[in-house]
Amino acid sequence: MVAPFVRTSLRAIGALAAIAGLPLAVGCGGDLEGRVSVVGSATVLPYASAVAGAFAAANPLVDVSLRMDGTASGFTVFCDGTAPIAAASRPLNDVEALACRATGVTYAQLPVAKDALVVFTSPENTQVSCLSLQDLYALTSTEAAGGKTWKSASAVARALGSQTTLPAVGISVVTPDTMSGSRQLFVEKVIEPSAQMRKKAADLRPDHRDVSREMELLAATDEKGVLAFAGYATVAPWGDKVRKISIRVGEDCVEPTPSNIASGRYPLSRPLFFYANVRAAQKSGAVTALTDALIDEGAMASGGDGVVIPLSPEQIAATQRTWESALSGDQSVSP
Repeated sequence: MVAPFVRTSLRAIGALAAIAGLPLAVGCGGDLEGRVSVVGSATVLPYASAVAGAFAAANPLVDVSLRMDGTASGFTVFCDGTAPIAAASRPLNDVEALACRATGVTYAQLPVAKDALVVFTSPENTQVSCLSLQDLYALTSTEAAGGKTWKSASAVARALGSQTTLPAVGISVVTPDTMSGSRQLFVEKVIEPSAQMRKKAADLRPDHRDVSREMELLAATDEKGVLAFAGYATVAPWGDKVRKISIRVGEDCVEPTPSNIASGRYPLSRPLFFYANVRAAQKSGAVTALTDALIDEGAMASGGDGVVIPLSPEQIAATQRTWESALSGDQSVSP
């Protein structure tokens, strides 16, 4: 969803990270050589660029590149063996796991942070502040086809048990493109449960608009009635430029705050991952060292200097144990 970062960009980011005091991985002494590419989720880009930038600054003989244009496209490149590290805003699915197996790519799944899908609208749309998952289904699914206003989704929402009063405001649904893990997770968590119950197609309304860049999502809020979503790490820096919508859970409206996301109380919470090619790491010190940096305790505990929501100390330790076991061959890490 964003343009790829090149090596010169990582040098600049690395200088900033060093000034900010972002921890570097143990063992980065500047004598490593090689090329390492990280591909995948744009949601993970802020964390990946901060950590990889600091790593690149400390290891000038390692050519580090980031190309973050979607979880699905990243997994494609990762599973064909082209890139040794993939960033992901959702787990590898069964089809992708089979693709990795077919090419002999063994991998470690490494949770690195927490995030969430944040649903938002224009700041001018003050009539909407809290929606249930059923409301979101009624507004964004194939059953919403042809609906011109938010209110036009009321009948389906009520049939699903919602009591929300939807406004008579024109609606425009804008989503990340098909390569986005955020989009795929929205379909899985929001649309599929109600679609299965109502025996409908589990897909977005046909008149939604795809965008390929995050700033296009922000620009879409120029329309008062826009309904869009993106990862918390993407939306949080936008501040009051967007109106974040809380999600109704029972009688409560749960805001997408760091504490609610970290606790799992916010229902659209999710982990963020790095996937590392184990055989590539065993052959390349640079791949091993960059993976070490990406899951460094200090980097994870700080959330990449505050760009993502940190895991708990126990979860951080579990991620590091998974990586150590993968490198030693003590356990199977791929299906």
